[in-house]
Order: sequence, then C-alpha cells, then structure tokens
Amino acid sequence: MHLFRGWWPEQIDLTFPTSVDATVAILAAGVVPRRELRGLRTTQDRVLTGAVQNGRLAVTCTRPRVRNSWEFILRGRLVPNGTGCRLEGSLGWHPLARLMTLLLLLVVVATVLGSFEAGHTTAGSLLPAVAFPVIYLIGITVAGRSADSDTALIRQWLTDAQREQARS
Repeated sequence: MHLFRGWWPEQIDLTFPTSVDATVAILAAGVVPRRELRGLRTTQDRVLTGAVQNGRLAVTCTRPRVRNSWEFILRGRLVPNGTGCRLEGSLGWHPLARLMTLLLLLVVVATVLGSFEAGHTTAGSLLPAVAFPVIYLIGITVAGRSADSDTALIRQWLTDAQREQARS
C-alpha cells in the first residue's frame, strides 16, 4: 500500500561477484555527487545522486532543480562475502523525513481532537478538522506513488552493476 510505503524501508540484500573496492568503483560511476548536482546540465528528468565510497553508500533518485525531502534513499554498506561482496541496506525515506512526517501527523491529530473538544460540530467548523487529515493522507499517498519510478531506477542501477560485474 502506497500510504505506508515510506515509513518502513525495504531491506536490500544483494551479492556482487567482485571485491568491495571493485564494486564501489562500478557503483560510483553511475552516481552524481550531491555537490555537483547544482551545476549539472542534463536532459534527464531523474539522476542518481549521493555517495558511494569506503564500502558505504547513500543514493537517491533526484529530479534536477526539484527539492524533495521525501525522496527514497538507498542506504547501505558493502561487506566482503567470499570472493565477492554483499550489499546490506535499506530503501525508504530518510529517518529525519520519517520523524518530521510523524510530527506533522501529531499536529494534524491534535488539530482534529482540539476541534472536537472545543465543541466545533457544525459543518463549517468541522471542515478544517476533516480537511487537514485528508490533505495529509493524500500527500503521503502521492509521495509513495511518485517513488515507484524512483525506486525502479535505483533497482535497475543495482541490477546493471551486477550484470556488468558478471560480464567482467
């Protein structure tokens, strides 16, 4: 369900046939560092941004010139696994985005409860109490649905890296 998709990150566990250093090099080649995003000239509507270094990665799918705190982020680490390595990570909202969303939800709930406690039971006074939760739920649902194409791009990037390593 899209409504709760960002709240619980999806666990990612993938194996790569090459060492951690070789895998870092291949993965890093497909990612634009965040500091370079501002001056990036591209015709693509989405690019992978973040960092892949020292066996750790934090990668998100970004729309250039669009800021979105609810982007899904792949956070993880590469650990040696026999002759290759394994990616252990998660794909979901940043923990701070989850916290801010929770705080906003608490404000919405407090507004609704305060409206009922104050005795605002006419249609005009109930409108804000009903509108806030509805707008909030629509926003979370839209954020979850827009993440479908972003998470698909991240998964494709990982699959391409696996294939490239298998060919080598």
